[in-house]
Amino acid sequence: MRSTSSYARAAFTKRDCAFTLIELLVVIAIIAILAAILFPVFAKARDKARQTSCLSNMKQLGLGVMQYVQDYDQSYPYVRQLSAPVSVWGADIYPYVKSMQVFVCPSNTTDDGLSMGSGLNGTLRIPASYAMNDRMGNTSSGSVPAPLTDGGLDKPSQKILIAETKAMNGTDGKLYPHSIYAYWDWAIPYPNAPYNNGKSQWENWAFFGHSGMANFIFIDGHVKAMKPTATVTPLNMYGQFKGNAAADGKGCQAYSNTIGVEALNCDKAPQSVIDVMTLIESQWK
Repeated sequence: MRSTSSYARAAFTKRDCAFTLIELLVVIAIIAILAAILFPVFAKARDKARQTSCLSNMKQLGLGVMQYVQDYDQSYPYVRQLSAPVSVWGADIYPYVKSMQVFVCPSNTTDDGLSMGSGLNGTLRIPASYAMNDRMGNTSSGSVPAPLTDGGLDKPSQKILIAETKAMNGTDGKLYPHSIYAYWDWAIPYPNAPYNNGKSQWENWAFFGHSGMANFIFIDGHVKAMKPTATVTPLNMYGQFKGNAAADGKGCQAYSNTIGVEALNCDKAPQSVIDVMTLIESQWK
């Protein structure tokens, strides 16, 4: 027969193996605190990995452009060419990159279903996470400038060739795919246009989704991540904008359909562009 002390020891041992409610709550609280600390770190690490993947994609695109330039007598591809032979820059460099995936930024989910040129007049349907600087030249305005070469550029290592975009596939969805060209008038708000929501085109279409930064390919082929304001101050890295005036210096003439080396040599951005970039940057702070 078990003694009273034996029952007491058995009861004590059983109670000692269990957690009290307070102990469980403390453990749960500690786990919650650790999760709150670690989840943002994991999210930032994941975003950094995506940015690196995007950077790698853009490096391949830059190399593709450089190979195209070597094969075409130092001439760059048109941003788009609506006169024969019809082309868009992505389709022109595709034979050098041989992958549709490099045209897609894994962080940019807004371009699902979009494509460069929408297969315009038989061109390849290229995914559109990236936009080429319109100052590189296009034939949509009716003028047909000679393909741009880097011979007359003052600062090819400081002028942006291709940037990230979340642009829609064009104002009419067919002939004017904004996702293939660029930034020269994006500081202008269009309050009456339903696809702009009353905001500037920079706010709607530029992509700075890597924790407030974006990747850029420069005309000399190198790739760099930058904040919005760093692309326009102290040096305007895009070239002539629609808001530039003749008094702004070399290449910064008032806007015209003439596109070429001089437009890219413009080193001063209009204040409207700087203001929009400052606004976008402040949204990430």
